[in-house]
Amino acid sequence: MNVEIIKPYGFCYGVTTSLKITKFAKTQHNNVIFYIFGPLIHNENVNEKLKRDNIQIIDDTQIDLVSFAESIDKNSIVILPAHGTFQNVYNILDKRNIKYYDSTCDIVRKINNKIKNYIDYDEIIYIGVAKHKEAIVSLSYAKKPIFLYDTKYGFGENKPHFDSKKIIINQSTLSEQEINLAYSKIQKDYIGLTSDFEICPFVNQRQINLKSAINDKDLFIIVGSKTSNNTKTLLDIYLNNTNSRNYLYINSIDELDANKLISYEKIFITSGTSAENELVENIYNYILKI
Repeated sequence: MNVEIIKPYGFCYGVTTSLKITKFAKTQHNNVIFYIFGPLIHNENVNEKLKRDNIQIIDDTQIDLVSFAESIDKNSIVILPAHGTFQNVYNILDKRNIKYYDSTCDIVRKINNKIKNYIDYDEIIYIGVAKHKEAIVSLSYAKKPIFLYDTKYGFGENKPHFDSKKIIINQSTLSEQEINLAYSKIQKDYIGLTSDFEICPFVNQRQINLKSAINDKDLFIIVGSKTSNNTKTLLDIYLNNTNSRNYLYINSIDELDANKLISYEKIFITSGTSAENELVENIYNYILKI
């Protein structure tokens, strides 16, 4: 069987760095409690491994991180996740002299710093996904009024003023196509816009390479967590560029059925930036043996 991995694949630089920081932190401290303030990355398998390594991952959908940071023992060690952390959480950790390791993705950090330092504009427009953790965190850094433009639903009821001076920035995991489409829609209603987009090269290249490979006859396997926005974007790119529905969206080799794969002459494998290299390679080798 003809199988091809669309490169690049597996962990991106930001995810790899986040895991290295976490591993380093564990080597530096003994007999202390480790917390990660939310999932380290959007990968259930990795987060479960971290739990087995005696790291407590705080469910930030159920627990307020600000209150939690105020209540933990001062000898605890905190790891801040790749998708970013609220500024007031940093403030509390610093005030209480709690040791923390910051594994925020460099591109996310750059976006958050930009948002924080936009002083020459009246309002900020942020193109993103409403309930995504990165978007929620990035919005918190604004010192000027900031308005989320959701890639599917637009502004909603909360909209910028027509005649204000605006700057537009974006969530790092969006595709260039999503950003450009959102920008063109915003331009129809607002004038005098300035854009300051940050397109992640690690995410963007996967999207470009997938789009160039899409066809109507072959099977495309998309590997990654359902919580990963950039993985879901790969699926959207596939769906928007073919009428075929020859795809699988999986996060485990156990989700593959050999009997359903043998009818395809060729299979392409692509992955989100939080999917393990080893998982992608195991899927590739499994299919080769069919």
